[in-house]
Amino acid sequence: MKKIIRTLLLVSSIAACTSVLAQENRWSLGAEAGLPLGAFGETFVAGVGASARFEHPMNEKLAIIGTIGWQAFLAKDKIVNVGVDLLITKYKSSMIPIMVGGKYYFTEQQSGFYGAFEFGLVATSGTVTTILSTQTGDTSSAVSSNSTDFSYAPSIGYHLSNFDFGLRYQTISASGGSSKFLGVRIAYVFGDK
Repeated sequence: MKKIIRTLLLVSSIAACTSVLAQENRWSLGAEAGLPLGAFGETFVAGVGASARFEHPMNEKLAIIGTIGWQAFLAKDKIVNVGVDLLITKYKSSMIPIMVGGKYYFTEQQSGFYGAFEFGLVATSGTVTTILSTQTGDTSSAVSSNSTDFSYAPSIGYHLSNFDFGLRYQTISASGGSSKFLGVRIAYVFGDK
């Protein structure tokens, strides 16, 4: 948790200093959706969330970006027949990504198609609940876990006036293996070009 607070303070400080230096900074608020892939997709169906992004143009085509968000993933419940009883496993997972990176516009700054690359930290919290449903009643137990892991995400997108549409391939590297998903972001951009 201390790492997350330090990172938030660092990103906020950089954003505040940069906004003083340039007037063409832009902020965006976006809706997020995610499609889990690989082993991550065997447990989770989809992700939904929101994000805020700061963008500072460096020259006519390149910008630096910083993104913070929140995303929850919807899981598939696993049900196993144990004789006449049922063993039900429920999963919950949510993430707070804090990412920085660069954005390159193929035509001109804040217009048209772009490619981007971000890296940073993702704080993940999850809960696994096991329920044994028998004829005499239900018993349950829950195990929670929290971790902060390195993440990176190449993306492509299209910037149209005050709207930003992006598609990214995000990888979260954890000690027990990596989680990967396709992310979609549709955002409203505040500020003029």
